Amino acid sequence: ARLRDQEDLNHALKITIQDLQNPPQQPAPADSREEILKQLVDRAKQQDFVLTHSDILELLPELDSETDTALLDYVMDSLFEADIEVVDSIPETPPPSDEPAILVDDAPPQEVLNQLIAKAEQQGSSLTYSDILDMLPDGESDTALLDYVMDSLLEADIEVVDSIPETPPPSDDDPFILVDVVPPADAASGGIPIPPPAPDEQHGTAESRQFLADAENHVHRQAAPAAAVPFRKARPTYAAMNTEQRRWYFYWRSQLHDGSPQPCDLSYLLIHIYEAISIIGFESSGAAFNHLVNLWKHYRIAHPELDRLLPNWLEDFIVLHQPPNIDLLQWQSTVASLMGEDNLNTIIEFWFQAGENFDELPSDVLFRLAAYDPRESSGFYQRHAQTADFDRACQTALAAFDAALRKTTGKSLFHTYKPEYSRVIKRNPFSGAIHGYSPAEIEIAEIHFWSDNLRLSYSLGDIIKYTENALRRQHNYLHQMTGISLDSKWKRVIETALQPPPPAATATPDAPAQLEDTDKIAPISDANQDAAPDQPAQLEDTDEIAPISDDDAEAADAAADIDPTRTITLGELLAGVGGAPKQPAESKPDSRLGGILDRPADTPDDLLTDLPELAKIMGAYGSDTSRLIKVMFENGWECTHDVLEATFKDDDKVIFVNNLIDEINEHALEEINETVIFEHAGYWVIEEEFRDEIEHIFNHPDYYR
Repeated sequence: ARLRDQEDLNHALKITIQDLQNPPQQPAPADSREEILKQLVDRAKQQDFVLTHSDILELLPELDSETDTALLDYVMDSLFEADIEVVDSIPETPPPSDEPAILVDDAPPQEVLNQLIAKAEQQGSSLTYSDILDMLPDGESDTALLDYVMDSLLEADIEVVDSIPETPPPSDDDPFILVDVVPPADAASGGIPIPPPAPDEQHGTAESRQFLADAENHVHRQAAPAAAVPFRKARPTYAAMNTEQRRWYFYWRSQLHDGSPQPCDLSYLLIHIYEAISIIGFESSGAAFNHLVNLWKHYRIAHPELDRLLPNWLEDFIVLHQPPNIDLLQWQSTVASLMGEDNLNTIIEFWFQAGENFDELPSDVLFRLAAYDPRESSGFYQRHAQTADFDRACQTALAAFDAALRKTTGKSLFHTYKPEYSRVIKRNPFSGAIHGYSPAEIEIAEIHFWSDNLRLSYSLGDIIKYTENALRRQHNYLHQMTGISLDSKWKRVIETALQPPPPAATATPDAPAQLEDTDKIAPISDANQDAAPDQPAQLEDTDEIAPISDDDAEAADAAADIDPTRTITLGELLAGVGGAPKQPAESKPDSRLGGILDRPADTPDDLLTDLPELAKIMGAYGSDTSRLIKVMFENGWECTHDVLEATFKDDDKVIFVNNLIDEINEHALEEINETVIFEHAGYWVIEEEFRDEIEHIFNHPDYYR
């Protein structure tokens, strides 16, 4: 009654009768149910996690009481939870044969698969299509069986190839040639070596200690030319390779060191990487690091898994060994360029810790942090990228700004806006690799959240935009960017830093240049705030960078009075002499445009500043130029070439979009000395600084009369 169904009852009765006829020699009863269960689990492990009913009844006492049958229930439930299968009998496995089995037509699919897997193991986890078809009873005719076999081989990580290259016949001599491994000639030397650990300081598992011992034994081995043999293991070691795989590995490694890297499986790469991170086979940590970086660059396309492993492992390597001429900033820049990852905060942090040298801050990083990239939003940059060294100008302006701020407040620009919050990166070194390092956590870096600091972003954006304005004036580019919230003093610092050097004075051969009497030169005083030639400007003592208001009279006067042909000293600028170059007079409004040119009373000063010029550039409503600009306006200010062409496809005359855009930009150059439309990433884009005028015109009812 305690057994669950009639089949189990019949089986138990059958076993009981057999026991009465041939009573087996019973083992001593277990002292507890846990001991019985342990014995059953141990036996199941020896039988591929399968037990028979006989196995269970042999270890249980006779079922003659309520307690004993409860024990049977406990055992059966525990085996079920342990995922151990209980069957009537376990079929005997025939002894292995050297000859492949001949399949009959009704051979079951699992038998076919087992034979194919056995053959693949003999061939380095590879099979040919001929191997498969030879084993199938009906060749390719049984498509269901063929599909089953191919899917199963894929799941078993067995490669199916057209042919397997022949392995050179074994030689009576030692197959390995003993040579010295020579690292690349340009590898750096030095760094912190990895000393052999003391006996009581051994780290790692038995597996890692055995691997390192094997690596030392094979450090000078190279093999004679050998055929490539597949090798795929989740944790590859020397012990996991067979003879053919070892031949190929040592030949491949020697070719790699000689500068002739060969294609290979990822498992071979990992073994060599494990050697390198332990500096086995390399003269120094610098040589090992450079070798790993070059290996990653060469093989990362064929093996994308390396992108998940090597960046962090090499970062750990830098922290532990400090190879010469290599720091984390350089490494992070390399990772960013190779992988395009968004590690902006990390790059800024290492640049900040390295001394805040603006010459070493990449422009891409700077523009991302400032949330303003002139290469994408500036028509001026599009036209003058070849003549204006914009990157250098930004570095010069920021360095001058930073020096003046340090002199005034005692803090650099980035110290002034250093984020309060940060995260500390810690991890176990070389996680997932086979190595002998201590598993204790190492600290990689403390990273502040620079990209979340809006005040820093706004300040950088204003400095970059004002730098662009200074370059525009130097290139006679009339239109200036507006909405820059910098105090006039800081604007003058940037202007002075970017001022081109004056032309060198030339003296006639017979008359040397007459210099002023130096005794008559007025000394620099604190009252007028002039700075000595080699000293940064003395600015107001403040921890904050004061913004400039729209009605800053000082800046306005300075912008109106400067003579662009004269060199202005920093002292003069801070004293209020000079300013920005004069702007040309505005075009007179066209009376025919009616109220379109009337700026609403509440319009900010920096908006709708070029209404007459933009109205002329756009042309009358319904003109080809107006239609093209209207389509771009309705599509978020940018369109593909195909969208613009579709606008004119039903016209009686043929309209060429490129010619029409050229016409608009030529007219714009005449009116405002700047183009209105530029191309970026496959799109035609309307310059951002003219969008307010265009939107005002299209939204004004007088434009459609």
